[in-house]
Amino acid sequence: MTPWITYRPCPQPLHFATSSPQRLPNFDLKFSESCIFSINSTEAIKLTINRDNKTSFGIKVFETGNFPDPYAKDKEGQLAKVEGWYSPFQSFPLTVTSRSKSVSVLISSSDIDHFITPYAIEFVAVKRMLSFKLFACKCFPSILTVSRDQPLNLLSQGFPFGYCSNLNCFTEISLENPVNTSDEESLQIQFNSFQTDINLEPLSLQIPFGDEKRELISYASVISMIKFLTVDSPKIFLNFTTKALQDDIGFNLTIKRIKRNKECSCHGTESNFKILSEKNDSVQYTFDGVKCPFMECYWDIQPPKDSKIYHYIIIKLNLSHADDGDFVEECDTNFGGGARSCIRYDSKHIGTANEVGIIVNDVSRFILKRDASVRVW
Repeated sequence: MTPWITYRPCPQPLHFATSSPQRLPNFDLKFSESCIFSINSTEAIKLTINRDNKTSFGIKVFETGNFPDPYAKDKEGQLAKVEGWYSPFQSFPLTVTSRSKSVSVLISSSDIDHFITPYAIEFVAVKRMLSFKLFACKCFPSILTVSRDQPLNLLSQGFPFGYCSNLNCFTEISLENPVNTSDEESLQIQFNSFQTDINLEPLSLQIPFGDEKRELISYASVISMIKFLTVDSPKIFLNFTTKALQDDIGFNLTIKRIKRNKECSCHGTESNFKILSEKNDSVQYTFDGVKCPFMECYWDIQPPKDSKIYHYIIIKLNLSHADDGDFVEECDTNFGGGARSCIRYDSKHIGTANEVGIIVNDVSRFILKRDASVRVW
């Protein structure tokens, strides 16, 4: 039997950008359809991309004119890429500006819903006033201090125009010397804007842990949107690495001191991090959601160090969330192939009662490595 396949031409594939904003045609994308639009201009081209909450379509924007050699080598002319959950951009509208006078926009779909147009793309001709390469290739200072009264603003190199490739920027950020006070104090990071390439540019956050540093989070845009990250320690370490030249993306962070109730510290110490390595460990933790509006607690669950046999790890979470902003995330490391995979549980996953018991991990004992662990955040 021959399958029934319908082919349609793409609407109005050629466009010319002027100083007046225009939009690419809207049309309902069928299953496995793709369209490409070409936009030319006498100036640079600014595109504003909006999307609905859909994961079954993709948009790629390519510069089709001349652009710098390092950019061509790193990005192959690709200006933006939006692909379902794997988009390197976590907030919309997404705005990008070309260096060339010509761009191509490729839109593809794997959606069977014929009645939803999941995108809106506006374009306009603009003058590019300044190249970010003049100032984007320097790291931020290696040591920074957060004042008790004045928040610290930390921008990625060249923000918001972009940053260069092959950067490895490390900074130690500390709260200024404590004063005579009984207040419990923490550092809080506010993510004002965060757009980096998901595969190439992570921002790693570490805290002191004895004589070592422990990573709390390697923040890339694949992680669901969070606005704040609170650290019990008065000192944190940030490491930002880049592999490719990027334009019109980066991050803007505000780091400030906040007062905390003593019962709002995760483990009763100046650390958000705790290791569990016994054969049977249980943790019961209850906190007042009104008194403790910002908490980030981490447990690293490891097989016993003295064990001579392979282990698999079973974790059961009994969750009760206060509101939609609360969540628990579980990540496996070195199970099977060695890559980390994460699952997040929030109020949408635990039902209207907001209480549930979840088997987070039940891993085959034949593939588990001895150094496998589970991180619970």
